[in-house]
Amino acid sequence: MVSFRNSLKGIKISPNGIFILIMIFGLSIWITDTFLDFFVFQKENELSLALFGNNLESNLIRIFAVITLTVLALGLRMIFTRKEEMQAMILKRSDELSTLAHTLSHDVRGHLHVILTCCDVLRLDYREQIVDDIEEHVHNIETLLSRSVTLADAGKLIEVTDEIEFEDIIDEASIVVPDEIRVISKDLPKVHCDATKLTQAIQNIILNAIIHGDASEIVIEKAINDEGRIEILIQNDGVPIDESIRDRVFERGFTTSEKNTGFGLSIASRIIQAHGWILSLKSINPTIFAILIS
Repeated sequence: MVSFRNSLKGIKISPNGIFILIMIFGLSIWITDTFLDFFVFQKENELSLALFGNNLESNLIRIFAVITLTVLALGLRMIFTRKEEMQAMILKRSDELSTLAHTLSHDVRGHLHVILTCCDVLRLDYREQIVDDIEEHVHNIETLLSRSVTLADAGKLIEVTDEIEFEDIIDEASIVVPDEIRVISKDLPKVHCDATKLTQAIQNIILNAIIHGDASEIVIEKAINDEGRIEILIQNDGVPIDESIRDRVFERGFTTSEKNTGFGLSIASRIIQAHGWILSLKSINPTIFAILIS
């Protein structure tokens, strides 16, 4: 009995399935009544009379039964459909909250890491510039959090503002880059974008090159593809990406290091897509990421 109940728990019937079952139940009652009248009790001489009755009272009872079952079936179908829609909406909201939490955690952690590095330097050699750097990173964290919460409240990932120099985005994104690593930008265009979010995406791509590729030089430049469309190429001289993981680099949570979350490139890809652009891995040796501007 217990195993039978457990097996029933695993059975899921769709709203349409419930509607069909009730209608089959109603039809089966009608057929059973007809069978008894015609074959067993032989109340009717003709099958048509057994099916539809020969008096108004009999027909009204059957019609009322059919209408009642139909209304019941439609009502239950609406209830179960609404329940499925609510469950789907809850799962979607849960996924959105999870994505927001991981995104904020990933990007705030990057700034905090730089702040801790600055503190270590301050212990050895106090310089006013390092204090300024710490203040700038704290300000960036505050801006990022405020911007993310505002967009989340509005149900948006980004909000495109005025046309901005891509060069300015690179300058802002490069503040997390250690002094010994060169970031070179060439002939970059102006773009309509959400500056805060695009900076976040570029930072993730740059940090990926530094952390996973051990890059010492990152070159960012404009190119025109075969279709005449503008691309932003982000190339680094670090360790090439293995061919076996090429198709997984933008996968959420995928990482080749246990110390990292695997969210950096997936977040970058999501932000780029929200702009209507495309982020792709154009080459693995050397490593080149391309942002196709629509």
